Amino acid sequence: MSVTLYRENPKEICHDEIPVRTPYDPSACLKKNKGDSVSQAGYAKIIGSVIFLMNYTRLDIAYAVSRLSRYTHNPNKEHWDALRRLLRYLKGQEAEWLRNLVGDVPLWGSFVPVSLHCDSQAAIGIAKNYAYNGKRRHIRIKHGAVKELLKGGIISLEYVRSERNLVDPLTKGLTRRIILETSRAMGLKPLE
Repeated sequence: MSVTLYRENPKEICHDEIPVRTPYDPSACLKKNKGDSVSQAGYAKIIGSVIFLMNYTRLDIAYAVSRLSRYTHNPNKEHWDALRRLLRYLKGQEAEWLRNLVGDVPLWGSFVPVSLHCDSQAAIGIAKNYAYNGKRRHIRIKHGAVKELLKGGIISLEYVRSERNLVDPLTKGLTRRIILETSRAMGLKPLE
């Protein structure tokens, strides 16, 4: 891939390439670039576009975007290759799930609390413990907010086993099998 390609339109970067089945290679080991940057402005522009896409329609790319955005200030060829992989993944997917989600949301006659599933019993215990001991100062403010939401019935906390935790693709790189399982469980179109 030539450097001039990095300056092109994001749609053209992977125009003739075969789509991939995962947004990020779990075995990738990206590191901070200590050399010259390769088209930093182009990289930043594409990262901005995929952040917008992630925020509004594509939660399945959250982990890849969070990893790739760390290198926006000084990208090298490896960073561009990983970004190109993300674009190849997006090229192969249809973003119909948001439309289906909006169409399937029922209009509730009464308020229903938002159910938050958590795979950490310790975190649930801390959130439900109204006699917070203050030893974890870095979460004091968030604990107070969660406590108020629980007390007001706005949210409910439920334990879910780690292997059933559907948000894993949003927080870490996963294998193809786990991405398929969690995508299906979230109601997303299967990636075939």
